[in-house]
Amino acid sequence: MYICNYCNIEHEDDTKSEEHIIPKSLLNKTFVLKNVCKRTNNLIAHAVEKKILESDLVREILLRIEPHRKDVFVGKIVTETGEKHDRWINNKGQQILADRPRYERKSSITISVKKRTGELIDFDLKLPFDMITGGYASNNFWDKTDPAKKAKESVKQLQDYLDKCLKTPETNQELKAFLEENNAELREKEIVLIEEKLLAQEKLFDNLEINLKQDQEIWAMFFLKIAWTYSCRQLGREALKNNLSESILNFFSKNYLLINGDLNTTPLKKILRGPTTIKNENYYFWEYSIEKTQDFFEKFPESLKAEFKPVLEARIRGFEISKSLMFYGIKKDFSNINCLDKTLRKHRIKFIAMDISYPNEDSSNQKKQATGCEIELFGGIIYAQILISESVIHTEELSIEICF
Repeated sequence: MYICNYCNIEHEDDTKSEEHIIPKSLLNKTFVLKNVCKRTNNLIAHAVEKKILESDLVREILLRIEPHRKDVFVGKIVTETGEKHDRWINNKGQQILADRPRYERKSSITISVKKRTGELIDFDLKLPFDMITGGYASNNFWDKTDPAKKAKESVKQLQDYLDKCLKTPETNQELKAFLEENNAELREKEIVLIEEKLLAQEKLFDNLEINLKQDQEIWAMFFLKIAWTYSCRQLGREALKNNLSESILNFFSKNYLLINGDLNTTPLKKILRGPTTIKNENYYFWEYSIEKTQDFFEKFPESLKAEFKPVLEARIRGFEISKSLMFYGIKKDFSNINCLDKTLRKHRIKFIAMDISYPNEDSSNQKKQATGCEIELFGGIIYAQILISESVIHTEELSIEICF
């Protein structure tokens, strides 16, 4: 038997798991909090960590610091000159603008047939396939997909089809009828012109402004979860049995709805993800930010609004409280990220002294020293400072640096 550090309930040993204080997918393999139950661990993973790991911000950082072997498409971007291009991150962690291959296709062509009198007349031949008549590609893809090669292959496909029509006129009934009506015949060789086009070589960008949207509520939960689990590991669960620590725990660990029944026929399906079923219970998670959820909520039937309004208000209230305990942001410009910079290949967490203010009876503020947790991910690209205790804890020696 053991007592879960999250839910503070005694469980059987077969439910025991470890919580990675910083997710394993963010390259933390060893720094964990032990003695957490699988149920709560799974719920936090679905409610918080899954959305963080799927975010554009994290994906961008990982691709720049831990590049894939192949170039990875990360979306379209509009440059300062108004041009729209495909943006990629190559196997060196660099940004590249390189458009995917595009092909010009035709489903019919005009051919010339020869009448018995020697006169040439045109016929619009409908094809049973799309013929590639040209190609566009940046140099980055030219050798890999070669639109010119595809166009030449398409010419051969057409010529084979024309040869078949020559030998067996019934292959194309419209062509056969046209030849009979005009007393004409199909020539053995039909010339098809293929236009090959090639864009300029791909552009390598070191200074390209990237706008990555962030869900502030999810990031607040994420950092509070790191700070709480780190404090629990370093200080012990008993040190966190106070109102502040319990409110932090509730905010990031209970961001779910336990709902029985099928939501597919209700408007709630639009704003919730799930279900995740644990021991025959269905857990749902918020799909969107608070702002977008509120937009959907306003369109709900009044009966549904009345039922779920307290739930949404509690969510908003929890976020407002969390914002008063912390600040966080992105410290470094993405345009300066170099995957070869070893300082980016580490996370750091440590306790720090923080000043908090209390109002006096005369409306003035009284300052008091407290304890906070400072988090730097990927060498400080993302950082946060979080209040974890309203009293001073001497923790100078308690810090961790995770290198990868």
